[in-house]
Amino acid sequence: MRFLVVVALPVAVIFAVSATILAVKGDGDNPTAPGQHLRLTGTSGMRVATPDSVPLSITGDIDLRIRCSLDDWTPAANQILLSKYVTTGNQRSWEMLIDKTGRMWFTWSRLGTSTTLSSVKAMPPFVNGVAYWLRVTMDVDVVGKDSWIRFFWSDDDTNDADAVKWKQQGVTNGTGATTSIFDSAAEVAIGGANSGTSSQPVGNFYAAQIRNGIAGTVVASPDFSTGTLAQTDAQGNIWAPYQAAAAPRT
Repeated sequence: MRFLVVVALPVAVIFAVSATILAVKGDGDNPTAPGQHLRLTGTSGMRVATPDSVPLSITGDIDLRIRCSLDDWTPAANQILLSKYVTTGNQRSWEMLIDKTGRMWFTWSRLGTSTTLSSVKAMPPFVNGVAYWLRVTMDVDVVGKDSWIRFFWSDDDTNDADAVKWKQQGVTNGTGATTSIFDSAAEVAIGGANSGTSSQPVGNFYAAQIRNGIAGTVVASPDFSTGTLAQTDAQGNIWAPYQAAAAPRT
């Protein structure tokens, strides 16, 4: 059974509760994906996001982690999983995505402008509809001469980012120079950049974690496996679902 929940606000912004499932064995879209989750269907604007804040404005070493099951791990178009990235007004910080060949990308900007830097790594042949943890870390200053980006993954069956046993994918990527991340005013979003209008993913999302520093201080930790999309995480970030979506399956 599908329901559509729409709340009309005075400022004419439309919110809706995205799909979560009630049975631990998954749903009709992805029967192998376990547990309650955020369901994103690729609709423009669909995302769960939290506003910019001082703790989320990381300009140095960063550590991003997310658990999701994409319907297609080699999608027809790039799919952004996690981002702090808005092109309007040059508010680009960073984004984490899966491309059409299944590679994971980390893109960042030093100035917020369209002159961005990217690092990419080929990933294992993930099974469509199966949940994996993905992680990228960036050390912005390696002995004053380099910056390093590392990509990790795990198929551990947990929604606790701190309990994951990570597997580094390939060798460390170096850029040959130190770098930094622009302190943008963009929201942090799960489900596409530019307020969910660019490279929207299609799949189930369970949990994410953002750390200031590699294995550093946790500054965000939304967990959708609880069955709650509109939530305040342990760090005080207020996450809100945006745009109409399919309703819980029963």
